[in-house]
Amino acid sequence: MEEPKEEKVGQGEEHRRAGKNSGRSSSKEGGEERRSVETLEREARLATARRALGVSKEASIEEISGAYRRLARTHHPDKVANLEPEVRRYSEQRMKEINAAYAEFKRQWNDQATEGARVG
Repeated sequence: MEEPKEEKVGQGEEHRRAGKNSGRSSSKEGGEERRSVETLEREARLATARRALGVSKEASIEEISGAYRRLARTHHPDKVANLEPEVRRYSEQRMKEINAAYAEFKRQWNDQATEGARVG
């Protein structure tokens, strides 16, 4: 007896067959609003900043500030001045990343503070 052959379907075809149950949406289905490009860019910058400082998404202001201070002490130019040139270059680059990350968090905090002042 011959078994039925499986029909191979391309990804595009599969998506069309799935219809509304595909999990993909380009509209405001399910109460989710499309996020603006600015919001997505801000979230990406904050994710990069969190990685640079080694903090979680739920980190408090105190935890972020503490991580910044700890990393800044470690990579400060005065701390690595007597070390190998490669270490100094690495620390200089790392310090730039650390400062940029903390500046992004400060910008975020200031934006939230000014939005609250305008609304209240």
